[in-house]
Amino acid sequence: MIFRGSRYEGANSVVLQEDGRDKTFVYYRRSFTRASVDPANLFQHRIQVGETLFKLAWVYGGNARKWHVIAELNELIIFPLDILQSGTTLLIPTREVFDSVL
Repeated sequence: MIFRGSRYEGANSVVLQEDGRDKTFVYYRRSFTRASVDPANLFQHRIQVGETLFKLAWVYGGNARKWHVIAELNELIIFPLDILQSGTTLLIPTREVFDSVL
């Protein structure tokens, strides 16, 4: 199920039959990569103790639900509320870039 307003809304999908039940698989194309952002719109952030992607998205992007922007930019596979390793440096986009991403 894809909820209205989800970043997956409108993504390509296909319905397959398996054991008589419908299953929907969503094929999601990344909406945000390093190559798609002007380097002038990126800066580095050194992770402090206790920070999460959710918190960073709120602080820098004004919307915690856009945590995936930071994850995709840094090619991270992580739960948004997992505590990040302190001392790690991540690329963070400017607010303008956050606002342009669904």
